[in-house]
Amino acid sequence: MSGVRVIKTAWRRINGSATIEATIVLPFFLIVFFSFAYIIRIFFTYNTMQDALSEVGRRYGNMSYYYHVTGLKDYSDALNTAADEAESTLSGQHDVLVNAFNDFNDTVSGASGQTVSLDSIMGVLEESGDLANASLDVSDLVQTVIADPKAELRLIVTVFARKLSYKITNGIVGLMARGSLGRELEKRVNTNKDDPALALGIKGGISGLDFKQTNIFGDSESMEFVVNYSVRAPVSFMFLPDIKLSNRVKIIAWTGGRGESVKTSEKEDNDEETSIWTKMDNDKKYWDRGLEIEKLETEKIINSAGNGVDVKATSNKYPVIDAYIFNNSQKTVEYYDIFTLNPFMKTYSEKPSA
Repeated sequence: MSGVRVIKTAWRRINGSATIEATIVLPFFLIVFFSFAYIIRIFFTYNTMQDALSEVGRRYGNMSYYYHVTGLKDYSDALNTAADEAESTLSGQHDVLVNAFNDFNDTVSGASGQTVSLDSIMGVLEESGDLANASLDVSDLVQTVIADPKAELRLIVTVFARKLSYKITNGIVGLMARGSLGRELEKRVNTNKDDPALALGIKGGISGLDFKQTNIFGDSESMEFVVNYSVRAPVSFMFLPDIKLSNRVKIIAWTGGRGESVKTSEKEDNDEETSIWTKMDNDKKYWDRGLEIEKLETEKIINSAGNGVDVKATSNKYPVIDAYIFNNSQKTVEYYDIFTLNPFMKTYSEKPSA
């Protein structure tokens, strides 16, 4: 080979494209990741708030049930005369009003320690626009508090008897609901913070919950709890504005209808209907009692119908509709479904949730 030798060579390559791609892609990946985390946080906060608010609404609905079934409505009606004759001023009633508020709030939330300052309650009265009229509105409440040692029942009587003005009632119940909602959030959010709303990212925590759109007995039948709040953006998205959310729960409260109380109306029933309720409930013939009362109520519908209409009771084979009225001139039909329930039975008095 005349001195020629095979020379081995090796190629050394350094590729930097992976580092450049990572530098470009990683920020976008982090933005997408935190965006999903932010969306999940919003959904979690909203659902947790909705669940807690539903529980608060259920508890307040139960309070209206107790108010009627236990006879507190009749009790509050009887106090009206004594309250009108009482002489008191609003300045001497501050502490009594606060104690009643806190005791009722403890009863509803199921725990003690949730307090609201006097300034918060008085702020509700002052925002009514006329402090003198507000003083008159809360006079029944104060007299009830003085007469009865059960403070939580005093406030129930006043709120559910609608002795307060509409605006003041909404304000006071809104303050109650805020305290109860905070207690419910503590049960659902595991955090070391004293304020569970802060752990959910809610701006201002519990104090940032706004119940100004709450509507209590605006239609004389329902309690509508509406809470508005803002969820803060994560630190990595501080340039984004806060997300405003709103939760709503509407409860058809047990208000005894627009007429007189349940117990008062019971006394006005005729002997025949009273005997049906008493005898058949004692004999545990609830099904037969329901059919018999449906028959009596259907007869009332037929007898009360005017001229120009066709009224007919349906067969028991069709439980959804018990009677209907057809208006020949307007070509409209009214359907009636009669449902019977005795709230004073032992089952409901011992287990109201049934």
